[in-house]
Amino acid sequence: ITRVVFGDSIAANLFLLGYAYQLGRLPIPASAIESAIELNGRSAQMNCDAFRLGRQVAVRPKLGDELLHSQEMSESMTDLDTTDLNSVIEYRRAFLIDYQDAPYADRYMDLVNKVRDKDRALSGERRTLTVGVAQAYFKLLARKDEYEVARLHTDPLFHEKVAATFEGKYRLRFHLAPPFLARKDAITGLPMKREFGAWILVLFKGLAAARGLRDGVFDPFRFFAERRFDREMINEYEQLVEQLIEVVGDHNYADAVELARLPLQVRGYGHVKQRSAKAIEARHADLMTRVHAPGAKARAVG
Repeated sequence: ITRVVFGDSIAANLFLLGYAYQLGRLPIPASAIESAIELNGRSAQMNCDAFRLGRQVAVRPKLGDELLHSQEMSESMTDLDTTDLNSVIEYRRAFLIDYQDAPYADRYMDLVNKVRDKDRALSGERRTLTVGVAQAYFKLLARKDEYEVARLHTDPLFHEKVAATFEGKYRLRFHLAPPFLARKDAITGLPMKREFGAWILVLFKGLAAARGLRDGVFDPFRFFAERRFDREMINEYEQLVEQLIEVVGDHNYADAVELARLPLQVRGYGHVKQRSAKAIEARHADLMTRVHAPGAKARAVG
């Protein structure tokens, strides 16, 4: 549920805290819990929203099913006054600043705001297309590449979690398939992972600090096939959304939403991700035809 609503499963902790609180299992006032979340300062808005969403799902369990199983996120998200679209988008903007930098986050906000303006201009001031683009575009931009792996593993929160999980002396081992060093399997031809010791954290630290190079002329990874594929998906999606803004209306809205959300069906990394993307090509072509068909009737969203 938290991955669907907030785009990040880390919010599950506060969601479950809210769920437990609403069931009467915590002898602490909700105001005290929310004050503690705000004092912590880390993703405070998202964590407060996740806590409140957990309380709502405890009261109305069907709400969780609605969020999980609605293809277009329906309009159920607009019914959540505590997890409004503004806070969800703001969380993604803040994440992308950490992921790379402010201009990268602005790139995300510019496209999402264009879609939002279009939604407001349609009858009923719709929101579902904005939600779909906010989710799918974020997923494409925040892909798990070499820089992000390095950033996550040098985040103090990662080391705090490790220290809280294991007692006594322990050793860290990382299983990676770096594009420069990975050997290929003799049968499949796919890269094989190798084990690295804790010394790799020194390299991670430098790589995380250099994440501003991502996709630029000095990015040493930009010529690898996987990274080129990632950039192509982002560029093609931006062009797609610009087209949708031009043609979407009441008659083709549902198809436009499904088309905008297709990247959410792409799973995995590397060659797995490429196969997953290929699997949705036929549906993408079909939806493109339907969206651009003048006056075509489409199913209603609601």
